[in-house]
Amino acid sequence: MNDDLADRLDTVERRAGIADTDDGPGLNMFIGRFSTDLPERYRIVTEPPEEDPIDRHTTVAIPKILPPSYRGGVTVLDDDAIRELWDTMPEDVREREREYRREHSEPIPPVLAEEGDESE
Repeated sequence: MNDDLADRLDTVERRAGIADTDDGPGLNMFIGRFSTDLPERYRIVTEPPEEDPIDRHTTVAIPKILPPSYRGGVTVLDDDAIRELWDTMPEDVREREREYRREHSEPIPPVLAEEGDESE
């Protein structure tokens, strides 16, 4: 990545308030066709109020706590990287990930569901 692009992305992150944190990079970019390639367990579905079903949408479940090799700058992920991140995540990191999502009122994707949880 050239310096000019890196500087512009850094500026975007600062203005958006998503600069690097202790938990991982400030900006993740997903490149893939998750609607067809990524299984449902790696997706988060946001359900709309009953009166407006058009607002239902699906997003890729990107981990908040990424391994060091994925931190810093802009992290670009594809379908395979998403699967690998979730499938190789150690249990202590999975628990930290669940706790982070609970604390920030974020949905927990099926791939992160605890054993015995019916949502898996």
